[in-house]
Amino acid sequence: TNTTDGSLQTDGGLSVAKDAVIGDDLIMLSDASVIHFGADKDVTLTHVADVGLTITHTATGDNLPVILQLKSEEDAVIADEVIASIEFAAGDSDGTDAATVAAGIHAIAEETFAADANATKLVFTTADSETAAASATAKMTLASTGNLTVSGRIILDDATEATSTTDGSLQTDGGLSVAKSAVIGDDLDLLSNAAVFKVGSDQPFTLTHSNANNTLLATANHRLAFGD
Repeated sequence: TNTTDGSLQTDGGLSVAKDAVIGDDLIMLSDASVIHFGADKDVTLTHVADVGLTITHTATGDNLPVILQLKSEEDAVIADEVIASIEFAAGDSDGTDAATVAAGIHAIAEETFAADANATKLVFTTADSETAAASATAKMTLASTGNLTVSGRIILDDATEATSTTDGSLQTDGGLSVAKSAVIGDDLDLLSNAAVFKVGSDQPFTLTHSNANNTLLATANHRLAFGD
């Protein structure tokens, strides 16, 4: 039926064989409404009442992940250019700071892109009486090389802190565990009295600081060999 405001209403569904061009809003009035994508309707966008949206890959086979790609079709991507961002914002009823971006994750080019170059860093921003848009000071950056840089402290799961000191060293209030090799450029200092240096999966070899004049060597029936 054609209503007085010029809209078209149907008591049932509506099928359009080709493109549908909508000048203004597309309104899905029912809770749990679904938009289906693809010839097999294998990807859906579903309304979750009073919460948000869910993207689902409906196929039940193996190795079928859901991929949400943010893609820029720019002809040229240069260093320090934002490729894509995910921004988080709250309501703006209070204006000013409350109306700005509260947090963000930004993919930013580290170099000019070419056939053999696409170095990109992930920049994490959080607001503190500021915007957290891509232009904000990074609170954490994951470089293309894998290096992770933070602007504050690293708090470990036992509530201890790892901090970067003015001389560039890393200090923790608790322990430090390294899963693989640790390369130390200069000295290894064990600062506490009775400090123990342990070697081996079962730690059969130990060097223990005893007092100002002695260090105890314990090898648990193993030899300490010099030369060949």
